[in-house]
Amino acid sequence: MGFYLPGELAGLDRLADGDSQWNLVALEASSLCTVTHKNLVEGAVEVAEFLSGLMRQLCGDMLKAADLATGNSAEARLAAFMIDIAGRCGVACLDGEDFYLPMSRQDIASYLALAPETISRLFARLRDDGLIEVERKRLRILDYRALSQISQTELAA
Repeated sequence: MGFYLPGELAGLDRLADGDSQWNLVALEASSLCTVTHKNLVEGAVEVAEFLSGLMRQLCGDMLKAADLATGNSAEARLAAFMIDIAGRCGVACLDGEDFYLPMSRQDIASYLALAPETISRLFARLRDDGLIEVERKRLRILDYRALSQISQTELAA
């Protein structure tokens, strides 16, 4: 359903009724800080920036889910995913800046509702086109502008 990076809030679905519909699985060694519902509400009341950040994340999560459900091509979904992860990793998305993908190709495929073979083919195509360099879990965006254009490609009607 999603990938959470250091510093991001996970389990926000519990805000609805105090129960979570999902399990969190760490893909690598991780640290976790739990916050009670009461402390979350108190923090939101005391620190306006906290509530603003919480709302931004909730809205961002909804928009990402909506983007996956739309008619974007497989290549567009993968390009958008790479741009999103790069931005969330703190990469300025400048050409040539690299970052780490902690998730497997299988995890990416599942998240994007694609076959793992499709993910492998798309990584290879984007690499062959000179848009990215990928070595295991290290990814470098070589042509951010072109990747961004691909990320907005919709399926033909």
